[in-house]
Amino acid sequence: MKDGLIKTIGRQLNIPYSSDAERVCQIIYSVAGKMALASLWDHSEGDNDVSIQHFKRRIQKVLDAYSAVYPAVRFLLPEDKNGLIDDIYDIYLRTGYFYHSSHRISPAAPAKSGYQNCILIRGAVPDAPLCMSGLGYYAVRQEKTECPVSVMFDLQKQSFEDYLSELLGNSDWESASFPEDTEYLRLDPPFHRGYWQQRAIQDGRITLVRYGSPNKLFAFCKYDNGVFLQKAIPYWRLRNDHAQDPDNYEEYRRISTALLMRYGTLPAVTVKRKADLVEIIVGYRLPPTEEAFFRLYSWPSSYDISTQSQKLFTRKMANSVFPVFKNHLESLGYRFVEG
Repeated sequence: MKDGLIKTIGRQLNIPYSSDAERVCQIIYSVAGKMALASLWDHSEGDNDVSIQHFKRRIQKVLDAYSAVYPAVRFLLPEDKNGLIDDIYDIYLRTGYFYHSSHRISPAAPAKSGYQNCILIRGAVPDAPLCMSGLGYYAVRQEKTECPVSVMFDLQKQSFEDYLSELLGNSDWESASFPEDTEYLRLDPPFHRGYWQQRAIQDGRITLVRYGSPNKLFAFCKYDNGVFLQKAIPYWRLRNDHAQDPDNYEEYRRISTALLMRYGTLPAVTVKRKADLVEIIVGYRLPPTEEAFFRLYSWPSSYDISTQSQKLFTRKMANSVFPVFKNHLESLGYRFVEG
């Protein structure tokens, strides 16, 4: 009977069922997102919002209920699910699935965008018959949409080369003397050793530097004729407005990606096709909005949120949605390879 339940739900969301615990986990993860979004309509008459805790409690109830019915998934889902619940909330917050104000949230206005025969949908009513990839809604059909994917999810719209040229053209180079705590962006692999290094880069290439504590200062840096030169980067270029923490420097990853792309050292995105899913392995962490889009439309390889590398770098996406993701990243200059 329980297999019949999960099969039916998987069929409704276009997530093929198998007895494999990981596949069951994928269905449960998507159902948790669907039911959390449905809870946005639980407000009383005269109101149009619910509390953040109401939204998170709905996720908790779904995860607990299905864990009790399917004991095998307990080995994949963390015992303390608060991190996973917060992660689901954060993904929806960063991708505009609800409006947020003073501890209250309300459904986002309906929006849709597409590529080829895949339509991405946000703001759908709870009973809409839609497919899910990860936490994101989509439909497989031919339909003309007016809103590009980049606009719907606030993704980058210009190539990284144009973006970097724009940044570098905004000010002049000035001589610089950096303090001892200065870190230099690593321009060459291996990147698993960290994105920053203590050793200065003196081969004429432009890199990033950051220094200062607790607030960091960021600047472009290059070594020219025996002296260091710098161009300051304003804080608004570094701050990600979609993050919960207002004091963040997450957008530096967009600049670092642009630099690596210019010098041909950005690792390719590796894809491995497995039946109805595509496993995607990102070799260098994506910029904030692209990463949020990636997280929205994919399932994590590990539901233990403390495992950062798997959560952010290796995920699985529905075959139907993958062309949308690939098309956007390729338009920016990313390279994909089959693994």
